[in-house]
Order: sequence, then structure tokens, then C-alpha cells
Amino acid sequence: MVLKQMVKAGALSSAEYDGLRQEPLGIRFSPRTFLDGYATYFRSELAKDIKDILSREENLKSDGTMYDSYRDGLRIYTSIDAEMQRIAESVMLEHMAKTQEIFFKEWKGLDPWKYRTRSDHEVPLTTREQELQRVIRETERYQVLRERYLGPVLSVLQNEFPDVA
Repeated sequence: MVLKQMVKAGALSSAEYDGLRQEPLGIRFSPRTFLDGYATYFRSELAKDIKDILSREENLKSDGTMYDSYRDGLRIYTSIDAEMQRIAESVMLEHMAKTQEIFFKEWKGLDPWKYRTRSDHEVPLTTREQELQRVIRETERYQVLRERYLGPVLSVLQNEFPDVA
């Protein structure tokens, strides 16, 4: 579009235009997400709080709809220090790399949910497996997949057998 306007204004010939428009722009566009930058966990938790605040009746728009914290031009000010956050995340990544290396050395080839020790206080394997299943079922991913694949089936069953919980 810009090149076409330059031709129109006489700043570029048609031959130059044809040559230039064939060349790649050499740009790599990737839209930013909330995962980019620092304090990603803080920002994701803040987004939940903001959504809750904006959904309150006293904070709705005059037409009764909720403000969109991303699209409505709201400015959110926090007390987080960006430089301190950058330093903290850098130190954390360094520490976690060392911790992960130690973990891999200790647990290589082993299943951390099925380990055996000589301790008198070891949690029984069946208890650990039940706990793992409970934790899995509480995850958002599990809930979403369960609803996607079992939701329709469960609805049919509940309609056919309303007295069964």
C-alpha cells in the first residue's frame, strides 16, 4: 500500500514498484501474549482479580456490560517493581536449573509416585496412587477434557436416569 502511494505521488517508478513488491519484507511478526515479559504468574493472578472486580455491579459500564481489561483501554497500576521482578526471575531460573539437575540424577529411571524407601513413615503405594488420581482430576486440563468428551454422554445418561446422581 505504501509503495503504491509512492508511485501515485511520483516518488517511485512503476518498474521500481514491481521490483520492490517482489522482495520479502524481512520481518518476523509474532503477537505478544500475557506470557511474554516478567511477572507472568503475578499478571495471570491479577487478571483473575481484575475480572472479579469488573464483574461487580457497581463497576459495570453504563449500558450494563462488563469492561474488558484488554480492549477497553483500562490502565492498571500495581506496586510491583519490574527490575526486582527481573532479578528474582533470573535467580529463580538459575536455581531451578540446578535443582532440576539434582532431581534428574536422583530419580532417573524411577517413578516418583511408586518409589519404595526403608522409612517407617512411607506413605503406602495405593494411597499415593489415589492421591495422584485426585490431583489429576482437580486440574483444569482434566476438567476441560472431561467436559468435552464425557459431557454429552453424561447429559444423555442424566436425562435417561434422572434419579441416579
